[in-house]
Amino acid sequence: MNISNWHSMEFLVIFIFCFVLVAFGYGFLASFTRLFYRNKPKAELSYVEKLIKEGGASFGQRITLFWASVFGSLVVPYCYLLAAVLTGLYLYIYL
Repeated sequence: MNISNWHSMEFLVIFIFCFVLVAFGYGFLASFTRLFYRNKPKAELSYVEKLIKEGGASFGQRITLFWASVFGSLVVPYCYLLAAVLTGLYLYIYL
Protein backbone atom coordinates (compact mmCIF):
# COMPACT_ATOMS: atom_id res chain seq x y z
CA MET A 1 0.00 0.00 0.00
CA ASN A 2 1.57 3.24 -1.12
CA ILE A 3 0.52 6.26 0.91
CA SER A 4 1.34 9.51 -0.78
CA ASN A 5 2.65 12.54 1.08
CA TRP A 6 -0.73 14.25 0.67
CA HIS A 7 -2.54 11.43 2.49
CA SER A 8 -0.06 11.39 5.36
CA MET A 9 -0.43 15.17 5.75
CA GLU A 10 -4.21 14.80 5.64
CA PHE A 11 -4.00 12.13 8.35
CA LEU A 12 -1.91 14.44 10.53
CA VAL A 13 -4.33 17.35 10.13
CA ILE A 14 -7.33 15.15 10.89
CA PHE A 15 -5.57 13.65 13.93
CA ILE A 16 -4.71 17.11 15.31
CA PHE A 17 -8.27 18.29 14.72
CA CYS A 18 -9.64 15.21 16.49
CA PHE A 19 -7.22 15.70 19.37
CA VAL A 20 -8.29 19.33 19.80
CA LEU A 21 -11.93 18.20 19.77
CA VAL A 22 -11.21 15.54 22.40
CA ALA A 23 -9.20 17.98 24.53
CA PHE A 24 -11.98 20.57 24.51
CA GLY A 25 -14.57 17.88 25.26
CA TYR A 26 -12.44 16.61 28.13
CA GLY A 27 -12.04 20.15 29.45
CA PHE A 28 -15.76 20.81 29.20
CA LEU A 29 -16.67 17.61 31.00
CA ALA A 30 -14.11 18.27 33.72
CA SER A 31 -15.15 21.85 34.37
CA PHE A 32 -18.90 22.03 33.73
CA THR A 33 -20.17 18.60 34.80
CA ARG A 34 -19.81 16.40 37.86
CA LEU A 35 -19.05 13.34 35.72
CA PHE A 36 -15.40 12.90 36.75
CA TYR A 37 -15.97 13.70 40.43
CA ARG A 38 -19.14 11.84 41.39
CA ASN A 39 -17.42 8.66 42.67
CA LYS A 40 -14.26 10.26 44.05
CA PRO A 41 -13.92 10.97 47.75
CA LYS A 42 -13.58 14.64 48.68
CA ALA A 43 -10.06 14.07 50.01
CA GLU A 44 -8.82 13.32 46.47
CA LEU A 45 -10.34 16.42 44.88
CA SER A 46 -8.82 19.87 44.52
CA TYR A 47 -10.60 22.91 45.91
CA VAL A 48 -12.24 23.79 42.59
CA GLU A 49 -13.18 20.18 41.88
CA LYS A 50 -14.91 20.01 45.28
CA LEU A 51 -16.84 23.17 44.42
CA ILE A 52 -17.89 21.71 41.06
CA LYS A 53 -18.97 18.47 42.72
CA GLU A 54 -21.05 20.42 45.23
CA GLY A 55 -22.38 22.81 42.58
CA GLY A 56 -20.89 25.97 44.10
CA ALA A 57 -18.11 26.85 41.65
CA SER A 58 -18.17 30.26 40.01
CA PHE A 59 -17.90 30.73 36.26
CA GLY A 60 -14.32 31.99 36.59
CA GLN A 61 -13.28 28.91 38.55
CA ARG A 62 -14.88 26.68 35.95
CA ILE A 63 -13.10 28.50 33.10
CA THR A 64 -9.77 28.21 34.92
CA LEU A 65 -10.29 24.46 35.38
CA PHE A 66 -11.42 24.19 31.75
CA TRP A 67 -8.14 25.59 30.40
CA ALA A 68 -6.10 23.59 32.90
CA SER A 69 -7.89 20.44 31.72
CA VAL A 70 -7.47 21.31 28.04
CA PHE A 71 -3.72 21.79 28.42
CA GLY A 72 -3.52 18.89 30.87
CA SER A 73 -5.00 16.60 28.23
CA LEU A 74 -1.61 16.73 26.50
CA VAL A 75 -0.37 14.18 29.05
CA VAL A 76 -3.50 12.00 29.22
CA PRO A 77 -2.99 8.88 27.06
CA TYR A 78 -6.74 8.30 26.71
CA CYS A 79 -7.08 11.58 24.82
CA TYR A 80 -4.54 10.45 22.24
CA LEU A 81 -6.19 7.04 22.00
CA LEU A 82 -9.65 8.53 21.50
CA ALA A 83 -8.28 10.98 18.92
CA ALA A 84 -6.66 8.09 17.04
CA VAL A 85 -9.93 6.13 17.10
CA LEU A 86 -11.88 9.14 15.82
CA THR A 87 -9.28 9.71 13.10
CA GLY A 88 -9.48 6.08 12.03
CA LEU A 89 -13.25 6.24 12.03
CA TYR A 90 -13.19 9.39 9.90
CA LEU A 91 -10.73 7.88 7.43
CA TYR A 92 -12.73 4.64 7.26
CA ILE A 93 -15.99 6.47 6.55
CA TYR A 94 -14.79 9.19 4.18
CA LEU A 95 -11.90 7.59 2.28
